[in-house]
Amino acid sequence: MISARRSIPAELAAHGVLLLYTAIALFPILLVVWNSFKAKKAIFRSPLSLPTAETVSLIGYETVIRRGDFLLYFQNSLTITLVSLAFVLLFGAMAGFA
Repeated sequence: MISARRSIPAELAAHGVLLLYTAIALFPILLVVWNSFKAKKAIFRSPLSLPTAETVSLIGYETVIRRGDFLLYFQNSLTITLVSLAFVLLFGAMAGFA
């Protein structure tokens, strides 16, 4: 079967829409990462700006490591993830051969 190809403008439009959607979907994640390197005052002053030499701060990461049980939480998440993955692989393989 030979299928008809879409025209180049239609393909460009489709790729443009997909790129726009990707940018919109990734923007909140990038914003969180950018703001994680700024102090609270800098975040509230200009939340959409990139960290500069004056606003860069690792106080958030320091707080998480010192005050929270970050390693314990990470270990718990890793354990749950690995156990879930093992079950998914096991039952997925069994379902695939059923």
